[in-house]
Amino acid sequence: CKTTVMDTSDPGVTFDHEGNCQFVQMYRTREALEVLRGEEGRKRFELLASRIRRRTGIDCICGVSGGVDSSLVLLRAVQAGLRPLAVHMDNGWNDELAVSNVEALVRTLGVELHTEVLDWPTFRDLQRCFFLASVPNVEIVTDHAICATLFGLAARTGVRHILSGSNLSSEAFGPTNAGHDNKDWTHIKAIQRRFSSGSLRAYPHLSTVRFASHILLSRVRFIPVLNYLDYNRDLAKAELSAVCGWRD
Repeated sequence: CKTTVMDTSDPGVTFDHEGNCQFVQMYRTREALEVLRGEEGRKRFELLASRIRRRTGIDCICGVSGGVDSSLVLLRAVQAGLRPLAVHMDNGWNDELAVSNVEALVRTLGVELHTEVLDWPTFRDLQRCFFLASVPNVEIVTDHAICATLFGLAARTGVRHILSGSNLSSEAFGPTNAGHDNKDWTHIKAIQRRFSSGSLRAYPHLSTVRFASHILLSRVRFIPVLNYLDYNRDLAKAELSAVCGWRD
């Protein structure tokens, strides 16, 4: 591709007359619809913060991995006067530096932390099933558990807003053969049944019906905060390091 790193190793890639793959136009279309920069973005974020803010208790939920994207979202939420609940997922593969970053963030910012520790035998067996299945995206089993945990906590606390580190700048698209959506519980169950006789009762999950209920009835929303800020990863790392002792 003339603009991106995509090439024909992705069997679904196509090119236009300018030599650009289909993802270039996809990005530009999404950017025009989803990304606000400068003063316009700042005002949108301030308006969102005013709508999210509650009189008492936590205002919102922030998933925090210890990486730069989610860490900056937590910092911006606190700077906007919100009271977030930080949620961290421990799937048994936690990196010590990431955990140290999460602890530094919540301590410095005065934020409550909920750590969801997955049942290791269950999760290990499920990961093994996905490796045996040879599907492209073995991270589905972690991402699905994160999604289920965030929506479950939103339901328990009555919070309607989940602030997300997902952003168009650093993760606009993936290859066409990247695998199923991580919310596909039917896909997860089918692979587990084929390669294991174990139980998934200890694994946090979200059925299609339950997900629809959260979105349509409870009106829980993911807010892509970084799409409304002039997001620069290098500047974000420097700020997080200076303010919270965050390490890359």
